[in-house]
Amino acid sequence: MISVTACGQSGPAFDAGTYTKGCLDAFLKKTFSEEYLKYSDSTEDEAKQAYEDSLDADVEALISESDNVSTALKKKYRDMFVQIYKNMKYEIGNVKDNKGTYSVTVKTHRLIVFKNTIGPVEDYYASLSSKKQKKYTEEKLQMMIVDNVINNMKTLEYDETPLDVTITVAPVENKKDQYAIDSEDYQRLYAAMMDGSEWAGDDSDDSAESTDSTEATAPPAAN
Repeated sequence: MISVTACGQSGPAFDAGTYTKGCLDAFLKKTFSEEYLKYSDSTEDEAKQAYEDSLDADVEALISESDNVSTALKKKYRDMFVQIYKNMKYEIGNVKDNKGTYSVTVKTHRLIVFKNTIGPVEDYYASLSSKKQKKYTEEKLQMMIVDNVINNMKTLEYDETPLDVTITVAPVENKKDQYAIDSEDYQRLYAAMMDGSEWAGDDSDDSAESTDSTEATAPPAAN
């Protein structure tokens, strides 16, 4: 998902909540607050490029085990990520200072986007004659699935049960006045923000799973 670094700086006391929201807004919504640019020691153009690079990395991670993925399918995956990320819901809850390491609670309602995306394509393919099936490559079927995901977002659906995910913002080792959200914690937060069981090949409905008190972390920030 998101990979970001931020440079340290002197000045007012570090606000871990503002930093966390700034990171999420930057890498999910492509929105860059003055506070985020300050914490990341970057210009808006640099922040925009980091957003684009992050999307590229997400696509590459998704296709890492596939061969000869076309430019068209890569673009479709990229468009899918853009739509998913910009529709994620989150707000910053409690922030606790544990002697310089911060616990930040992020409240989210899981976005339901992968429901009924794979099954209908599989059913359609199975209904075709063997002759017609030969016209459908794996990539064409994958594009149909991604289209279903994007179509799901025309009518947004969220899990009614809010989820609280606690991430850790900690000092960067050997870096004066720098803080970071750990990438593993970021992945845990990301997983709480959206469904994905069907996409991963599991048809069970995990949309109501509780992630209360889940440990998580996010990218570096400055004090």
